[in-house]
Amino acid sequence: MLKNNIFGVLMRKISAGLFSIKIFLILSVLFLVLIFVPRAAVSASELAFEQDSIVLYEGNTLRLNLIYDGQEFFQDSEEFAYDWYAYFESADSDIVRVYYDGSIDCMGTGKTVIKAYYNGLTAECTVKVKKNKFKLSETEITLYSNQSMDVKLSGIKKITEYDYTTSNLDPDAEYSWTDSPKVEIKGGGKFTITAGKKGRHEIRLMGTNKKGVRYAKKLIVYTVQVGPEQDDISIAKGCSKSINMIDSEITSVELVSWTDGNMIYSADVYGADGGYIVRDGFDSFTTKEGCPDEAMSTFRIGYETEDGTQLYSYLNIIAYEPEYVPFDEYLWVGQIYEPGIQNATSYSEIKCTSSDKEILEINDNGQLVPKASGSVTVKIDVDGKIFKEELTVIDVHVAGNNLLTWPGTKFSYKVTGAPSDMKISYSSSDPSVASISKKGTLKTKKKGFTFITVTVGDVETQYTVNVGDETAVKAVLYAGEYVGKAKYDQGRRMEEGYFDCSSLAWRSYAKAGLKIQNNDYAPTSADLAKYMDENGYTIAYGDLNPEDLLPGDLLFYAGSSDNGRFMKINHVAMYYGTDYYYDYYDFWTDTFVEGLQGSIVHAGTGGGGVYFSPYPGYSGAVLIARICK
Repeated sequence: MLKNNIFGVLMRKISAGLFSIKIFLILSVLFLVLIFVPRAAVSASELAFEQDSIVLYEGNTLRLNLIYDGQEFFQDSEEFAYDWYAYFESADSDIVRVYYDGSIDCMGTGKTVIKAYYNGLTAECTVKVKKNKFKLSETEITLYSNQSMDVKLSGIKKITEYDYTTSNLDPDAEYSWTDSPKVEIKGGGKFTITAGKKGRHEIRLMGTNKKGVRYAKKLIVYTVQVGPEQDDISIAKGCSKSINMIDSEITSVELVSWTDGNMIYSADVYGADGGYIVRDGFDSFTTKEGCPDEAMSTFRIGYETEDGTQLYSYLNIIAYEPEYVPFDEYLWVGQIYEPGIQNATSYSEIKCTSSDKEILEINDNGQLVPKASGSVTVKIDVDGKIFKEELTVIDVHVAGNNLLTWPGTKFSYKVTGAPSDMKISYSSSDPSVASISKKGTLKTKKKGFTFITVTVGDVETQYTVNVGDETAVKAVLYAGEYVGKAKYDQGRRMEEGYFDCSSLAWRSYAKAGLKIQNNDYAPTSADLAKYMDENGYTIAYGDLNPEDLLPGDLLFYAGSSDNGRFMKINHVAMYYGTDYYYDYYDFWTDTFVEGLQGSIVHAGTGGGGVYFSPYPGYSGAVLIARICK
């Protein structure tokens, strides 16, 4: 019996040991599998919102969190550069408005989608906005200008804070901050709404509870403009000026305060007959004797609308002394002139009238627009003070043009319409290229570029003169005739009305009497460049400044990939001429930049046929050739 017990115990210990060894072996195999068996490839970068759908209520605000590669994306974190910020947009901002950091504001009821874009990825979150339990005593109200009305917000308990926002619902209309309604928070959900001058506005009345959750309701305010058209007007000293009342009549005028430019005086303290501006009629005001500059008075204007509603508003009147600066001796047809008024205020009204509109018109901005030569009287009303001036309008013409020509040619720059006593002068920026006489006769001398300036009185007119080889000039003028008229087509490149880049250059020179390389067919741009380079016509490998180019020079361009052709060239253009001089201050580099701007003519798909491009704006030439030296 004892033997059997000992054997049983021994067998149980052996079995337990074998079981432990088995567990150890299984765990070891699993460990080796985790280490040595290849893992699945890590998935590509992912972008998602923390919630792909959410339900909120009117007025609720929330920050939508983004998850990028499994981690929360902090839009305002310093570790993200500005260029790396995610971009958010709402499919309907009338329902949900989204801001740069992913915060949303529930503007109205409905459903919309918020999208986020980052690093080429897109995430979406559907937001459903439900009505909240707020009740507004009025949802739409119509008020006169400056009229007030109380509204109440109720229906949600434990509101601890009230607020509001206003927005203009007529974004295309002319708008001033005085048009916006004013809101006074009275407490307990009560608000006093006071209309502005005019327009249609939305007011969001909001309440926030102890938990910081905000709710809102919309109130639409329609404002019918009545009363004084302006809140601020100016008046010239010693003059009288009426105020314009809209659909209402003045019932009372009360002085509130005034200033002499240094101190402010209250009518309650210093008397209602104080100040330097007084009422001198039913709806007009004037200044007292000895009124200082920049004197101002504030009046409380009471008025009655057509339906008997009694209202009031405040009117500020500023007094000043305007000064008139006469025009120069002549006004030129083709120019626009501002009336010269000094000391005017930002509220000044300046009205001009012309005695003869066929000679001088006044446009909608109050500017003087000469139309024909002759004499005319202009009257300028500056806040009640009248100025008059006799003016002479002249219609001067210069018979001159920008020129593309060759040495040995003559042109005349004749001036007509100038008064006999007006000085006329001519000048050339480079007389060695082209000179011009005192009578305006131009003579071209050598290849190059110059500006011709014609000065009539104090008005300068500038023209460009590009002088090149006669054949090259004729070739480039021929190419220019096809701008906007020919089509780009490589298969029909030798047919009338069709070009590719090299056939435009070759056919233009052939038309001028010079066939390059071939007698009857245009070579490719690469073959044309190779021919030029091998025969000594190359003048540069790379871009040149416009002052170093001549009309007809050929500019060759290369692509980024190897096309198996000479210097990888795939395009050719013809230099047309230098157009103008430019100068400006570059704030980024803190330098003054100046130079000449030219143009090229070429054929391509980008311009839809034959077209001009600016040079050196169209830069990157790898070879420039001049066949007519």
